[in-house]
Amino acid sequence: MSKPGRKCKERKNRGRPKVLSDGLQQTAKGTCETAGVNTENASEILIVIEQKAVRSLSDNDIPVDRCKAIQTLLESDNLDETPGFEELTTACIKRKLSATAGYKSGAPIKLKTKGQPLCQTYVPQARKVSGEVSERTKAMRAKWVEETRSRLAGGDDYSTVQQQKEIKRIKKDEKDVILGELGLTPNIPDGAGLILKSSLSLPWNKLRSLKRWLRSWRVNLGSERIERQLATNRKYPLSAVNLPFVFTVRGPDNKQDTEIRLAPCVAVQDLVQTVVSYLDYLESENKLTTHDGYIPKDQIWMKVGGDKGKGYMKSVFEICNVESPNSLKHSVVWNLFAAADSEVNLRTAMGVYKSRLTNLMAINGSK
Repeated sequence: MSKPGRKCKERKNRGRPKVLSDGLQQTAKGTCETAGVNTENASEILIVIEQKAVRSLSDNDIPVDRCKAIQTLLESDNLDETPGFEELTTACIKRKLSATAGYKSGAPIKLKTKGQPLCQTYVPQARKVSGEVSERTKAMRAKWVEETRSRLAGGDDYSTVQQQKEIKRIKKDEKDVILGELGLTPNIPDGAGLILKSSLSLPWNKLRSLKRWLRSWRVNLGSERIERQLATNRKYPLSAVNLPFVFTVRGPDNKQDTEIRLAPCVAVQDLVQTVVSYLDYLESENKLTTHDGYIPKDQIWMKVGGDKGKGYMKSVFEICNVESPNSLKHSVVWNLFAAADSEVNLRTAMGVYKSRLTNLMAINGSK
């Protein structure tokens, strides 16, 4: 009696589960261990080869035995030219993807290795460039990029950090083009212009010219109306008086001499209220600190000093309960007179405002 042919065997075994003999499984596991493939998937790989790769192997006179097929593919120096390699790879990846829930929405699949798992993600092939697709397709592609960035960054919490690095890598000219096309312009918050005006000693018309120049570079400064309102709210009532100050002059014979003449002296009317208002501002901005406990929590330290420059003597106070208390931005001018900082002139100016300093020292415990 003749032996049944190959087609008869295939029809007879059709529909039966793929069961490999113990010897065949051991051979497949040994081959997979040599190649660094998880041995638990040896049976699955053999079944894939039988279904997808045997025909290609047979056409090229490669042995069709399943274990020999695996060994031939894994030991080849040039897999791209090995018959059956593309079929084997495609079949394995498709089977793994189909067993992974949500892979089409970007969920990665993990392949076990001896070290870190190998992660693969389904990414659809672009048939058109982004400049020719609809807004909906662009949004879908942007979502894919966001999800990929989140996985590379280690989670959504660190995605922004990764995105900042990507933006820094963009060349300056490209950044300008992108910002221009998107209509995005940096907006300097209200109040910052007032600080700029004060720091550079600019009148309002010069600040207006600076604002127009910044706008030409797509940078918007705050509203002048709001800046003026803030300046009005931050103003403290002042008092001005002409006092007799001593000046050094040169006589006809080029000898140094002194003369007494009136010069303006300006100061805040209520020094105590000025200090308290400034402390309220620092507290509202959460800028007060104890410098790691060096200043007791129930105390505010303040220092009063002076500085002469450009023909004016300025008296200032500084709150020590802030970071960098000696910084110019933390120095508040409360008195100014147009004369030298000689002892006589200081006595003249401070004599008028001595009571205000006394009231300031008397507020211990009120703030």
